Amino acid sequence: MTNTGGKVIANLRQKFMSPKVLRWFPGHMTKGLRQMQQRLKNIDCILEVHDARVPISGRYADFSRTLTGLKPHILVLSKKDLADTRCTDSIISTLNREGLSNIIFTNLKNQHCKGMKQILPLAKKLILNSQRYNRVEEESYSMMVIGVPNVGKSSLINCLRNNHLRLSGKATPVGATALIDDENIKAVVSMNEDYELSLLSNTEEEWRRYNVQFLQLSTTDIFQAPSQEKLQNGVNFINKFRNISNKKLDNPGTNNNHNQHGTVYVHCKAGRTRSATLVACYLITKNNWTPEEAVHYMRTKRPHVLLHTAQWSALNQFYARHVQPTS
Repeated sequence: MTNTGGKVIANLRQKFMSPKVLRWFPGHMTKGLRQMQQRLKNIDCILEVHDARVPISGRYADFSRTLTGLKPHILVLSKKDLADTRCTDSIISTLNREGLSNIIFTNLKNQHCKGMKQILPLAKKLILNSQRYNRVEEESYSMMVIGVPNVGKSSLINCLRNNHLRLSGKATPVGATALIDDENIKAVVSMNEDYELSLLSNTEEEWRRYNVQFLQLSTTDIFQAPSQEKLQNGVNFINKFRNISNKKLDNPGTNNNHNQHGTVYVHCKAGRTRSATLVACYLITKNNWTPEEAVHYMRTKRPHVLLHTAQWSALNQFYARHVQPTS
Protein backbone atom coordinates (compact mmCIF):
# COMPACT_ATOMS: atom_id res chain seq x y z
CA MET A 1 0.00 0.00 0.00
CA THR A 2 1.43 3.39 -1.00
CA ASN A 3 1.70 6.12 1.62
CA THR A 4 0.51 9.33 0.01
CA GLY A 5 2.09 11.37 2.78
CA GLY A 6 -1.09 13.30 3.54
CA LYS A 7 -3.17 13.43 6.70
CA VAL A 8 -6.93 13.67 6.52
CA ILE A 9 -8.57 15.67 9.30
CA ALA A 10 -12.32 15.39 9.63
CA ASN A 11 -13.96 18.78 9.63
CA LEU A 12 -16.96 17.98 11.79
CA ARG A 13 -19.15 20.35 13.74
CA GLN A 14 -18.89 20.10 17.50
CA LYS A 15 -22.17 21.94 18.13
CA PHE A 16 -25.54 22.16 16.44
CA MET A 17 -27.10 25.54 17.12
CA SER A 18 -30.75 26.39 16.54
CA PRO A 19 -31.74 30.03 15.99
CA LYS A 20 -34.93 29.50 17.95
CA VAL A 21 -35.88 27.52 21.01
CA LEU A 22 -37.40 24.19 19.98
CA ARG A 23 -40.66 23.45 21.78
CA TRP A 24 -42.76 20.31 21.64
CA PHE A 25 -45.41 21.53 24.10
CA PRO A 26 -48.40 22.73 22.00
CA GLY A 27 -50.09 26.03 22.74
CA HIS A 28 -53.41 24.53 23.88
CA MET A 29 -51.55 22.42 26.47
CA THR A 30 -49.79 25.52 27.80
CA LYS A 31 -53.18 27.21 28.14
CA GLY A 32 -54.54 24.17 30.00
CA LEU A 33 -51.56 24.20 32.35
CA ARG A 34 -52.23 27.82 33.26
CA GLN A 35 -55.87 27.03 33.97
CA MET A 36 -54.89 24.14 36.24
CA GLN A 37 -52.48 26.35 38.17
CA GLN A 38 -55.28 28.84 38.80
CA ARG A 39 -57.43 26.08 40.35
CA LEU A 40 -54.75 24.62 42.63
CA LYS A 41 -55.99 26.54 45.68
CA ASN A 42 -59.18 24.45 45.61
CA ILE A 43 -57.37 21.11 45.17
CA ASP A 44 -56.28 18.69 47.91
CA CYS A 45 -54.47 16.03 45.88
CA ILE A 46 -53.22 15.56 42.32
CA LEU A 47 -53.52 12.29 40.41
CA GLU A 48 -51.08 12.28 37.51
CA VAL A 49 -51.88 9.58 34.96
CA HIS A 50 -49.24 8.26 32.62
CA ASP A 51 -48.65 5.32 30.29
CA ALA A 52 -46.67 2.53 32.00
CA ARG A 53 -44.99 1.69 28.69
CA VAL A 54 -43.09 5.01 28.65
CA PRO A 55 -42.98 5.88 32.36
CA ILE A 56 -39.82 7.99 32.24
CA SER A 57 -39.43 9.67 28.86
CA GLY A 58 -43.07 10.37 28.10
CA ARG A 59 -43.94 12.44 31.16
CA TYR A 60 -44.03 16.24 31.14
CA ALA A 61 -41.13 16.90 33.51
CA ASP A 62 -42.22 20.43 34.44
CA PHE A 63 -45.36 19.13 36.16
CA SER A 64 -43.22 18.86 39.31
CA ARG A 65 -42.30 22.54 39.07
CA THR A 66 -45.71 23.90 38.07
CA LEU A 67 -48.26 21.58 39.69
CA THR A 68 -47.34 18.36 41.44
CA GLY A 69 -44.66 19.81 43.71
CA LEU A 70 -47.23 22.00 45.42
CA LYS A 71 -49.84 19.43 46.49
CA PRO A 72 -49.94 15.76 47.58
CA HIS A 73 -49.28 13.77 44.43
CA ILE A 74 -49.87 10.24 43.18
CA LEU A 75 -48.44 8.96 39.89
CA VAL A 76 -50.84 6.44 38.34
CA LEU A 77 -49.13 4.38 35.64
CA SER A 78 -51.90 2.99 33.46
CA LYS A 79 -51.91 0.20 30.86
CA LYS A 80 -49.62 -2.00 32.96
CA ASP A 81 -51.04 -5.00 31.08
CA LEU A 82 -49.22 -3.70 27.97
CA ALA A 83 -45.96 -2.87 29.73
CA ASP A 84 -42.94 -5.06 30.49
CA THR A 85 -43.48 -6.05 34.14
CA ARG A 86 -39.84 -7.17 34.44
CA CYS A 87 -38.87 -3.49 34.53
CA THR A 88 -41.22 -2.50 37.37
CA ASP A 89 -38.54 -2.31 40.10
CA SER A 90 -36.17 -0.36 37.86
CA ILE A 91 -38.95 2.07 36.93
CA ILE A 92 -39.85 2.70 40.55
CA SER A 93 -36.19 3.24 41.50
CA THR A 94 -35.69 5.76 38.69
CA LEU A 95 -38.86 7.65 39.57
CA ASN A 96 -37.91 7.64 43.25
CA ARG A 97 -34.63 9.34 42.36
CA GLU A 98 -36.67 12.01 40.57
CA GLY A 99 -38.58 12.67 43.78
CA LEU A 100 -41.71 10.61 43.04
CA SER A 101 -42.63 8.29 45.88
CA ASN A 102 -46.34 7.50 45.48
CA ILE A 103 -46.44 5.29 42.38
CA ILE A 104 -49.30 2.93 41.50
CA PHE A 105 -49.44 0.60 38.50
CA THR A 106 -52.94 -0.01 37.12
CA ASN A 107 -54.90 -1.78 34.42
CA LEU A 108 -57.95 0.41 33.98
CA LYS A 109 -59.73 -2.27 31.96
CA ASN A 110 -59.66 -4.68 34.90
CA GLN A 111 -62.35 -3.93 37.49
CA HIS A 112 -60.51 -6.04 40.06
CA CYS A 113 -57.13 -4.35 39.61
CA LYS A 114 -55.36 -4.05 42.98
CA GLY A 115 -53.75 -0.79 41.96
CA MET A 116 -57.14 0.84 41.36
CA LYS A 117 -58.24 -0.08 44.88
CA GLN A 118 -55.14 1.60 46.36
CA ILE A 119 -55.67 5.04 44.83
CA LEU A 120 -58.37 6.58 47.05
CA PRO A 121 -57.05 5.21 50.38
CA LEU A 122 -53.57 6.53 49.55
CA ALA A 123 -55.00 9.89 48.47
CA LYS A 124 -56.93 10.21 51.73
CA LYS A 125 -53.82 9.38 53.75
CA LEU A 126 -51.73 11.97 51.91
CA ILE A 127 -54.39 14.65 52.28
CA LEU A 128 -54.79 14.05 56.03
CA ASN A 129 -51.03 14.40 56.49
CA SER A 130 -50.80 17.61 54.43
CA GLN A 131 -51.33 21.30 55.11
CA ARG A 132 -54.69 22.12 53.52
CA TYR A 133 -54.45 25.85 54.26
CA ASN A 134 -57.62 27.52 52.94
CA ARG A 135 -59.36 24.13 52.65
CA VAL A 136 -58.76 23.02 56.23
CA GLU A 137 -62.44 23.52 57.12
CA GLU A 138 -63.68 21.62 54.08
CA GLU A 139 -65.04 18.15 54.88
CA SER A 140 -64.91 16.96 51.29
CA TYR A 141 -61.75 16.27 49.33
CA SER A 142 -61.06 17.60 45.85
CA MET A 143 -58.64 15.89 43.46
CA MET A 144 -57.29 16.98 40.09
CA VAL A 145 -56.53 14.39 37.39
CA ILE A 146 -53.74 15.48 35.05
CA GLY A 147 -51.52 13.99 32.34
CA VAL A 148 -50.45 14.37 28.73
CA PRO A 149 -53.02 13.31 26.07
CA ASN A 150 -54.09 9.69 25.56
CA VAL A 151 -52.74 8.16 28.78
CA GLY A 152 -56.03 7.12 30.39
CA LYS A 153 -57.28 10.12 32.40
CA SER A 154 -60.92 9.68 31.38
CA SER A 155 -60.71 5.93 31.93
CA LEU A 156 -59.37 6.50 35.45
CA ILE A 157 -62.18 8.92 36.33
CA ASN A 158 -64.79 6.49 35.05
CA CYS A 159 -63.25 3.56 36.96
CA LEU A 160 -63.16 5.50 40.23
CA ARG A 161 -66.75 6.57 39.71
CA ASN A 162 -67.96 3.07 38.93
CA ASN A 163 -65.99 1.33 41.68
CA HIS A 164 -66.65 3.72 44.55
CA LEU A 165 -69.98 5.36 43.71
CA ARG A 166 -71.47 2.25 42.11
CA LEU A 167 -72.68 4.34 39.19
CA SER A 168 -72.84 2.77 35.76
CA GLY A 169 -72.08 4.53 32.51
CA LYS A 170 -69.32 7.02 31.80
CA ALA A 171 -69.07 10.40 33.44
CA THR A 172 -66.27 11.38 31.08
CA PRO A 173 -66.17 10.46 27.39
CA VAL A 174 -63.09 8.46 26.49
CA GLY A 175 -60.76 8.87 23.49
CA ALA A 176 -62.45 9.36 20.14
CA THR A 177 -65.92 9.51 21.74
CA ALA A 178 -65.01 12.68 23.62
CA LEU A 179 -63.70 14.33 20.46
CA ILE A 180 -66.75 13.31 18.41
CA ASP A 181 -69.26 14.53 20.99
CA ASP A 182 -67.50 17.76 21.95
CA GLU A 183 -66.73 18.91 18.40
CA ASN A 184 -69.58 17.28 16.44
CA ILE A 185 -67.08 15.36 14.32
CA LYS A 186 -68.63 13.97 11.14
CA ALA A 187 -65.49 13.16 9.18
CA VAL A 188 -61.74 12.68 9.62
CA VAL A 189 -58.89 13.33 7.21
CA SER A 190 -55.62 11.67 8.19
CA MET A 191 -52.34 12.70 6.59
CA ASN A 192 -50.55 9.83 8.34
CA GLU A 193 -48.77 6.94 6.71
CA ASP A 194 -50.05 3.43 7.47
CA TYR A 195 -47.53 2.68 10.21
CA GLU A 196 -48.41 5.93 12.00
CA LEU A 197 -52.12 5.14 11.96
CA SER A 198 -51.54 1.75 13.54
CA LEU A 199 -49.40 3.24 16.31
CA LEU A 200 -50.79 6.69 16.99
CA SER A 201 -54.38 7.04 15.87
CA ASN A 202 -57.62 5.35 14.91
CA THR A 203 -57.82 3.40 11.68
CA GLU A 204 -60.63 3.78 9.14
CA GLU A 205 -62.45 0.79 10.63
CA GLU A 206 -62.29 2.29 14.11
CA TRP A 207 -63.63 5.68 12.98
CA ARG A 208 -66.48 4.06 11.06
CA ARG A 209 -67.62 2.32 14.24
CA TYR A 210 -68.55 5.81 15.44
CA ASN A 211 -70.30 6.61 12.12
CA VAL A 212 -67.46 8.97 11.20
CA GLN A 213 -66.38 9.13 7.56
CA PHE A 214 -62.66 8.71 6.94
CA LEU A 215 -60.16 9.71 4.27
CA GLN A 216 -56.44 8.90 4.38
CA LEU A 217 -54.03 11.02 2.34
CA SER A 218 -50.75 9.32 3.21
CA THR A 219 -47.84 11.79 3.20
CA THR A 220 -44.29 11.48 4.52
CA ASP A 221 -43.65 13.88 7.39
CA ILE A 222 -41.56 17.08 7.12
CA PHE A 223 -39.80 16.42 3.81
CA GLN A 224 -42.83 15.84 1.59
CA ALA A 225 -45.90 17.91 0.82
CA PRO A 226 -49.19 16.30 -0.18
CA SER A 227 -49.56 16.01 -3.96
CA GLN A 228 -51.93 18.38 -5.75
CA GLU A 229 -54.29 15.47 -6.34
CA LYS A 230 -54.39 14.68 -2.62
CA LEU A 231 -54.93 18.31 -1.69
CA GLN A 232 -57.79 18.59 -4.18
CA ASN A 233 -59.38 15.35 -2.93
CA GLY A 234 -58.97 16.50 0.65
CA VAL A 235 -60.68 19.85 0.07
CA ASN A 236 -63.54 18.19 -1.83
CA PHE A 237 -63.96 15.72 1.04
CA ILE A 238 -64.04 18.51 3.64
CA ASN A 239 -66.59 20.49 1.63
CA LYS A 240 -69.00 17.54 1.74
CA PHE A 241 -69.46 18.23 5.44
CA ARG A 242 -69.12 22.00 5.50
CA ASN A 243 -71.87 24.30 4.25
CA ILE A 244 -69.58 26.03 1.76
CA SER A 245 -70.02 24.85 -1.80
CA ASN A 246 -71.55 21.91 -3.63
CA LYS A 247 -69.07 22.20 -6.50
CA LYS A 248 -66.03 19.99 -6.75
CA LEU A 249 -62.66 21.51 -7.52
CA ASP A 250 -61.62 21.01 -11.16
CA ASN A 251 -65.13 19.72 -11.92
CA PRO A 252 -67.65 22.47 -11.14
CA GLY A 253 -70.41 20.62 -12.94
CA THR A 254 -70.29 17.79 -10.40
CA ASN A 255 -72.17 18.03 -7.12
CA ASN A 256 -70.37 17.23 -3.86
CA ASN A 257 -73.51 15.66 -2.37
CA HIS A 258 -73.84 17.32 1.04
CA ASN A 259 -75.33 14.78 3.39
CA GLN A 260 -74.48 15.79 6.96
CA HIS A 261 -73.01 19.05 8.11
CA GLY A 262 -70.52 19.05 10.94
CA THR A 263 -66.87 19.36 11.87
CA VAL A 264 -64.06 17.71 9.93
CA TYR A 265 -61.05 16.67 12.00
CA VAL A 266 -57.80 16.96 9.98
CA HIS A 267 -54.76 15.44 11.65
CA CYS A 268 -51.24 14.20 11.14
CA LYS A 269 -48.96 13.66 14.14
CA ALA A 270 -48.14 17.05 15.63
CA GLY A 271 -50.75 19.02 13.68
CA ARG A 272 -48.34 21.59 12.34
CA THR A 273 -47.09 20.58 8.84
CA ARG A 274 -48.97 17.95 6.83
CA SER A 275 -52.45 18.63 8.20
CA ALA A 276 -51.77 22.38 8.18
CA THR A 277 -51.01 22.20 4.45
CA LEU A 278 -54.40 20.70 3.68
CA VAL A 279 -56.28 23.06 6.00
CA ALA A 280 -54.53 26.01 4.35
CA CYS A 281 -55.79 24.81 0.96
CA TYR A 282 -59.32 24.58 2.35
CA LEU A 283 -59.07 28.16 3.67
CA ILE A 284 -57.64 29.36 0.35
CA THR A 285 -60.66 28.07 -1.58
CA LYS A 286 -63.20 29.00 1.08
CA ASN A 287 -62.10 32.62 1.49
CA ASN A 288 -60.24 33.29 -1.78
CA TRP A 289 -57.15 33.89 0.32
CA THR A 290 -53.52 33.81 -0.72
CA PRO A 291 -51.34 31.11 0.85
CA GLU A 292 -49.81 33.78 3.12
CA GLU A 293 -53.22 34.89 4.35
CA ALA A 294 -54.34 31.32 5.04
CA VAL A 295 -51.18 30.43 6.97
CA HIS A 296 -51.30 33.68 8.94
CA TYR A 297 -54.87 32.88 10.01
CA MET A 298 -53.92 29.34 11.06
CA ARG A 299 -51.03 30.65 13.14
CA THR A 300 -53.39 32.93 15.07
CA LYS A 301 -55.13 29.71 16.15
CA ARG A 302 -52.13 27.34 16.24
CA PRO A 303 -48.85 29.26 16.61
CA HIS A 304 -46.77 26.09 16.19
CA VAL A 305 -47.81 25.59 12.54
CA LEU A 306 -44.54 24.93 10.67
CA LEU A 307 -44.32 24.85 6.88
CA HIS A 308 -41.15 24.25 4.87
CA THR A 309 -40.23 24.95 1.26
CA ALA A 310 -42.05 21.86 -0.05
CA GLN A 311 -45.29 22.81 1.69
CA TRP A 312 -45.15 26.45 0.58
CA SER A 313 -44.55 25.33 -2.99
CA ALA A 314 -47.60 23.05 -2.82
CA LEU A 315 -49.75 25.90 -1.47
CA ASN A 316 -48.63 28.25 -4.23
CA GLN A 317 -49.38 25.64 -6.90
CA PHE A 318 -52.80 25.01 -5.39
CA TYR A 319 -53.58 28.73 -5.25
CA ALA A 320 -52.50 29.28 -8.86
CA ARG A 321 -54.58 26.35 -10.03
CA HIS A 322 -57.83 26.96 -8.17
CA VAL A 323 -58.02 30.59 -7.02
CA GLN A 324 -55.59 32.97 -8.68
CA PRO A 325 -57.30 34.73 -11.59
CA THR A 326 -55.77 34.08 -14.97
CA SER A 327 -54.15 37.09 -16.59
